[in-house]
Amino acid sequence: MVSAKWQMILVFMASSALAVNTAPLYPSAIQKSTSYQQAVSELQEAQSSLNRTQSDPIALKPELLSAKQRLDMAQSSLVSQGLQVRQALFADLQNLEVLQNQQETQSLSLQVAQLNAQAARAKFKAGAATQLDLNKAENDLEGAEKDLQATKKQLQDAQERFKKRYGKTPDLTGDENIKWTSEALQKAMENHPKLLKDAAALENAELQYLIKSSDLSPSIEVQQAKNTLDNAKGTLAETRKELQEGLEDALNQHQSAVDALTAREKALKLAQSSYSTQNSRFQKGLISKLQLLQAELEVKNAEGAVLQARNNLGKAAYGVLVAANHFPWQEGQ
Repeated sequence: MVSAKWQMILVFMASSALAVNTAPLYPSAIQKSTSYQQAVSELQEAQSSLNRTQSDPIALKPELLSAKQRLDMAQSSLVSQGLQVRQALFADLQNLEVLQNQQETQSLSLQVAQLNAQAARAKFKAGAATQLDLNKAENDLEGAEKDLQATKKQLQDAQERFKKRYGKTPDLTGDENIKWTSEALQKAMENHPKLLKDAAALENAELQYLIKSSDLSPSIEVQQAKNTLDNAKGTLAETRKELQEGLEDALNQHQSAVDALTAREKALKLAQSSYSTQNSRFQKGLISKLQLLQAELEVKNAEGAVLQARNNLGKAAYGVLVAANHFPWQEGQ
């Protein structure tokens, strides 16, 4: 079982202009996902097949078992497809958020480069700077301009791809919420596709052994059925162990991501405090506009680090959900 310390609620708090919130776009995303729609069709067909088999008065136990197993697997596969669609949507939104933050940071860097170049020109004219100093400042300015233009193009292209893929522009409202408890993860994992596959093999082996043991089959066939049953039990136990270990690893990675985010948020607070001090000094005429911009750039870089840490936390959270095959949202949300 997952230890009690993993009983938790995770809430992503958006800290930039783009709130990574998959909920408004998820219904559109699953409608456009061929794999998801195929999983929906398979679930419907599996349910119909089970209904027909249950209503058939001459249906045998193996047929009923097969129909039930097909439905269980279809339900589990639909959860997996839903997670894949939502995870991909989350990643696409993250990409837009990163590019937007990068554009804002580079815009500020450009202002710093412009002031540096302006200062270098003045110093060079006054004989207080070398040609090399001036060339470096001009090159830095040119590089900052090119970087900003490249990021703007990347962001525009990413927005266009997003709209083409999902049929809508990103929804910028709200925050992504991912919630789970250890009990929910364990319950979901019992319906993991890998576990269901091996559980079905065990059920089939148990049924075959029961049949062979009761229909006067040759002893060698009974022993073969017993060996198959024992192997199926071992395979199921090994799969359950592997899935449990995978879930524990995912939870550990998630905790590491939480710790990393906490550290980045502390660094951001320090940068903000430093900027506040520098801004006060600027208002009193004690430092230059360039020095203030440099302090502001430090804040922006710290915000970028928080954004990256938050994105890593999001990836880790989805890693937990995938490991358990757990979909914590209501259907269609």
